[in-house]
Order: sequence, then C-alpha cells, then structure tokens
Amino acid sequence: MNRNMKNSIKFAFFFFALFIVTELSIAQVDRSTYYNRGKNFYYNYFYKPINNVDSIDVYTMYKVAYDLLRFTKMTGTNSYIAYPEFEIEFRDEDGIIRKRIKKKDTIIVDDYSLINRIDIFYFGSIEAKLKYKKYTPVLYLWNDVSLKLAEKELPELDLMSFKNGTRLSSPLICFQDDEIEAPNLYPFLLDMNAAFSSKDIFFYFISNNIEGNEEYQASIEYLDAGRSSIDWTGNSIIKLNTKFISDRIIEFKNHTPKRLSFELIGGNPQEQGFEGIVKIKFTSDKTAPGKYKLRLWRKNTQDTSEFDFQIIWDNLSYTLRTPNYAADIMYLVLTDDEYDDIKSGSDREITHNIYEWWRKHDPTPFTVYNEAMAEFFSRADYAFFNFKTIYEKDGAQTDRGKIHILNGAPDEKKSIIDKSSKSSEIWIYRNLKKKYIFETDSSNRIYLKAIEDL
Repeated sequence: MNRNMKNSIKFAFFFFALFIVTELSIAQVDRSTYYNRGKNFYYNYFYKPINNVDSIDVYTMYKVAYDLLRFTKMTGTNSYIAYPEFEIEFRDEDGIIRKRIKKKDTIIVDDYSLINRIDIFYFGSIEAKLKYKKYTPVLYLWNDVSLKLAEKELPELDLMSFKNGTRLSSPLICFQDDEIEAPNLYPFLLDMNAAFSSKDIFFYFISNNIEGNEEYQASIEYLDAGRSSIDWTGNSIIKLNTKFISDRIIEFKNHTPKRLSFELIGGNPQEQGFEGIVKIKFTSDKTAPGKYKLRLWRKNTQDTSEFDFQIIWDNLSYTLRTPNYAADIMYLVLTDDEYDDIKSGSDREITHNIYEWWRKHDPTPFTVYNEAMAEFFSRADYAFFNFKTIYEKDGAQTDRGKIHILNGAPDEKKSIIDKSSKSSEIWIYRNLKKKYIFETDSSNRIYLKAIEDL
C-alpha cells in the first residue's frame, strides 16, 4: 500500500466502521483463536450454610478451554466428542482427603475447527456438603482413559473462620443483570478474580454475624497504583458503598455448558443458617488491571476481613502486548506527529502514551475499559494470524491486514482468476459503499490495487 493510498483511507472510515462493520463478519476460520494467551483451566468457589449446624454447601465452579480437552471423531458422523472427568478433593490440615467427588461430562461439537480453540470454554460445577473445618481443595481434569490433563490446588477454604472467627464467607465475585429486585449473578471464572472488560464488579458475602450488628463498611486498595501503565481513576484507597440484605438468599440457579449463574431471591437467611448478605459494588469507572485488596469490617468494631484479588485483562490482545509493535500498528490511525510522540520513551512510557491516545477516542469515557482500543487490537490480532503468508510473515502489516484493521471484516469476499491465471480478491463493504481490489504480484505478494465506490 503506497503512502498516498494509505493517507486517503487513514481516517475516512475507521471510527465509523469500528462498531458498524464488526457485526457483519463473514464466516471464516480465525487462526488467532488458536494462539495461547495464557491459562485454559479456571475455577471459582462459593459457600453458604444450610439448615444444619454441622455442614455447609460448597460450590466449586470451573471452565476449561476446548483446546485442553481431548476430542475424538464420532464414527459415521462429522462430529467430535470428549469425555472429561472433573474431580475435586478436600484435604484437611494434615493432608488427609476428607471428601472426593467425581463428575463425568460429555461434550459434542459439530465443527472440527472448534476443538482446538482457546477462547471457547466448557462450564461446569460440583456441589459438596462439608463439615466446618479448614480444607485445601484440589481440582483435577482427566480424560476418558484416566490421563490427567490438568491439576489446580485452590486456596485454603477456611470454614472454621466463617463459623467462629470473622463470620464472613469468601465472596461470590461476579457481574450481574441490571439493578433489579432478583438479579442473576454470573460468577467470574478467573480463579477468584474479576475481568477488566466487565461493566461493574459485585461482591456478595454471606454474614454469620451472631451479634446482630448489620452495619458494614468497606474499602478497596489498588496495590499496583504507581506501577500500572494505566492511570487509575481516583486515590489508591477508596471507600465502597455496602448494603446488608436480610430478606434475600443466594441460590445456585443453573449451569449450562456456556454459563453458570446464581440468583438473589426472596427468603429468610436465618432459616438457612446465616444472618444475611453483604453486597458491595465496585463500579467500572474505578477499575483497572492489577492487584487489589478489599477490606470489610463491621461498624464500630475492629473486626476486619481482607480479600486479595486481581482484575485481569482476560482478552488482552496479542498485538497489544509489545508496546513498540502496538504503536507501529496504530500508525494506520495516527498523524506522523502523534506517532512520533507515542513512540518516544521507554516501553512503559510508550504503553502509557498508547492508552492516553485511546482515552481521547473512548466511546464510553465513563469506564476505564476502552472498547474502541480493544476492538482495534482484536482486529490487529486477526490480521496478524490470518493474513500472513510464506512471503509476508506479519499479516497485520499486509495490505489486506491494514484494511481489515481499519474497516473490520467485509460483508462479502470474491476470489477471481483471469485467463492468464492471475488471481485477485475483492472485498465489499456495503455500509461504507466501498470495494477494495487486491491482486497477487509476480512475487506472490498480495497488494491493494484499487479502491472503488459502490
């Protein structure tokens, strides 16, 4: 793509196409979904008393990427099947296994391209009734021939402290439906952490406070303040609003292969064996990736509970992880002066400059998470992996890659081979009223030949 052609399309359509064309992608195998961005087996757990002085319900939830499972082709069909077995052990302080539960599942997919995906997950849960003790849970994933695929040692589960000490459960950390009387609660399955892309983050604690003091206060401290490349909005410690709910209970609602949920419904907590629920809302205008400490205490007392967690950018783009490279990709939408300004300084300074530039173009400035930046670099990921060739190793720097980054996926693609065996590819964007024509040169490189109005 020559410089004049680049300048002619640099700004014309990008921000218009950013959210319009995104929804019009054509069906195509996306190679970027096979890039391993990190963990592929996550857990969460939540517990609450039942009407029994000696036992408590513990829900262990998990999600596992299809890539970690072992699929085999089903005879006589085009489908693939996996038989994962999930196992949870609860070990006491002496290392003795006090309870072991196994659960077998069956997963069938009809598309071979799905079985190695790292961005498609299977969800499940295991419920256990436990005595009030300290436990170290260990979660295993096996296949159908007893081959261990994964093992996770979960943080200590201190049920004795809940009964006799702080009298607060570990939190159900989740996002939820709009503020309605009986919302659905969707737990984050990120190892007791939260997702940066979430609108708001909610914490629900079960309170077993027998003293009847229902007034709780909470604060949250951003432990990475001053170290993060993203400026956090606010002080390093802020107070959070809390609400004590004495006429609701939390029930495990359902689980499907794609989602788990709880429900906040009407009920009497005392009949369930606890006093009430403490609800805390952490709004998205205050969140940023990094480590946090949540403190919760009863008013006019010294009893304080602390909970460490992280906000994880779980869908962080591959192309955004290297600051210099990310800035180079952004040259498509930058002036020369802006590009020079962003590229000046250390990697940390470049990262800061990138976020600051996108902050000015944020369609939702009331949140820290920037959907426009996330979409831009998601497109860059797609281009990097899907438009690379033997001759062009970086698909994001190819002409097709640049058009995809600017405009998203086309509504229609056509491949044409003329009588001389010369191939060309046509991309049609109906909303933009544009047609992009790519041809293959004598070196087998695909270049942008022309842009035509529809």
